[in-house]
Amino acid sequence: MAQDNEVVQPNFIIDEEGRVFCTKHTLFNKVPEKTEECLPPILTLFATPQPPPLTCKTCGYYFRDSCYFSATSINEIVHARDRGQIICEFCGEKITRVMSVFQKIFYENNFGVKMPLVCCGCFASLKNNDFVGQAKRNIFWWTIISFGSLFACFYYISMLFILVPWGIAAIIFGLFFWAYFSYNYIRRIYYTWKGKKRYQQLEEKFNA
Repeated sequence: MAQDNEVVQPNFIIDEEGRVFCTKHTLFNKVPEKTEECLPPILTLFATPQPPPLTCKTCGYYFRDSCYFSATSINEIVHARDRGQIICEFCGEKITRVMSVFQKIFYENNFGVKMPLVCCGCFASLKNNDFVGQAKRNIFWWTIISFGSLFACFYYISMLFILVPWGIAAIIFGLFFWAYFSYNYIRRIYYTWKGKKRYQQLEEKFNA
């Protein structure tokens, strides 16, 4: 246990599912099942009591502001996470577990290790040495879905000219829905393509 005014240095581990935890968390040895997220409030009415999630904001060092990461910096990163501003560098998906962010920052600041910020899905494919293959499969299927969605958009636009006025509102709604759908998959393709290239560059650098 840290003394008053003593800054606690975090120690990170990664479990089988790619989730990052800090072993210095004040509840780490008291929670048998490691979790990070609480159930939605409505589900807690029907669920058995859950252990507290091992996040920075449930740690005693956060409340005493004695962690390596100040309470202010933790709040800022959590707020950025909640606004969807933290994304996986390999696929573009939103990062929900802020421990991954703190691990990256801590290793870069203290050991000069440049760690990519990845989601659990990408971590699993990296662990299984199948990241490039999984990226190619994702790009293939997302491309098909994106082109299908874009085709639907153009189809709905053409229908605007032949439908009666009362049906136009429904078509416009469908148009926006499919446009949003297409945008998200095109965005995924772009980030996955970039992530695949970066992974290959890192692999070449490591094997050089």
